Amino acid sequence: MITSFAYGENFPPEHPEFAGARLTYPFLVDFLSAMFIHTGVNLSTAMYLQTVFLMLALAALVYRWAFKLTSDRTAA
Repeated sequence: MITSFAYGENFPPEHPEFAGARLTYPFLVDFLSAMFIHTGVNLSTAMYLQTVFLMLALAALVYRWAFKLTSDRTAA
């Protein structure tokens, strides 16, 4: 799916196995990896970079949630 976005000009997204059928899952992560590939990164590095960015985003969101819950930076 990632290479379909990167090289196949597959937007709006179409199912690769069923012609004309729309995707039935959230495809944003595949699209973000395809954007990394367009910058010149290979497929495995693009998937790794995306994972690192999403892990950092998750940590930031958990911190924000804990801070809103406790109103204490140390507890968050």
